[in-house]
Formats: sequence, C-alpha cells, structure tokens
Amino acid sequence: MTQVKICGIRTITAARIAIKAGADYLGFNFVPTSERYVNPNRAKQIIDEVGCDIYTVGVFQNAPLQQVVGIASFLPLDFVQLHGNEPPSYCQKIETNMIKVFTLPKDFDVEETITKMKKYSQCVNYFMVDKKKISKSRKIDFKKCRKIANTFPLVFAG
Repeated sequence: MTQVKICGIRTITAARIAIKAGADYLGFNFVPTSERYVNPNRAKQIIDEVGCDIYTVGVFQNAPLQQVVGIASFLPLDFVQLHGNEPPSYCQKIETNMIKVFTLPKDFDVEETITKMKKYSQCVNYFMVDKKKISKSRKIDFKKCRKIANTFPLVFAG
C-alpha cells in the first residue's frame, strides 16, 4: 500500500493543496534550525483549520524529550518522526506513534542496519530510510532497502 506524506507544511494553503493532491500525512517540522521550521502554535492553527481527516506528523531532531512529548500532546500529533540520534530508551518514553529515521551511507550494511533497527522495534511503528548526504546524483540502494522492508515497515524520504 502506498501512502504519501508531505512534509514542511507551514501554511493553511500548503496544507489544503497537499490534502487536495491526495496526501495521507501532513508533516510539520519542529527542528528550529530548519528552513521548514514551523512554530507549534502556527501548526495548531493549520491543523485546526484543515480538520482531522488526515494524519499529522511532527518532525524532531535531537530535541529534549519534554519538548517532543509536549508538542505531540498540544497539537495533538498522530505521529512523531525522529531524525536524530535518539536512543531506544528515549523513544520508549514517547507514547505517540513513531517514525524513526535511519540516515544511511551509500555503502550501508543491511544486516548491521537491521540489527540497529531491532533495538527500536518495541516503540516504532515505521522506520524511514534516507541517504546520508544530500545530493541529486546519489540514490539510496533500493535493493538493499527491499531486504530491510522484509523485516520492518519502511518509509522513504524523497
């Protein structure tokens, strides 16, 4: 089953366009250093305006646990997406559904990656894989990812 998450939503217009285009999830970026950052109060206005017929995802990276839990509760979010170095013990303290991101180098080892993911399997609903370095020329190895997808549900960043 294919589902689409549009991330970086910062306006009601963008949210409506994403929904009209068929998005299943709206992503709100709460990483303060990101150019796609949105204030939680603004995100709440957008979510309240567009209604609750779509899943909402909050994107965080190495944020204090209380901040993640607080924003997830305030909005409320359907999913928390963690992009940083959050350990399994951190993730286990979050009650919201979770997407944990694994940023992979070009030559990643499948078995090593699966072993790392298993440490999170008790608290994560989906794993997202993304390439380690941003570039147009290098793509993630989908054959290797298919092997991971045989063990865990995967989401791809694009």
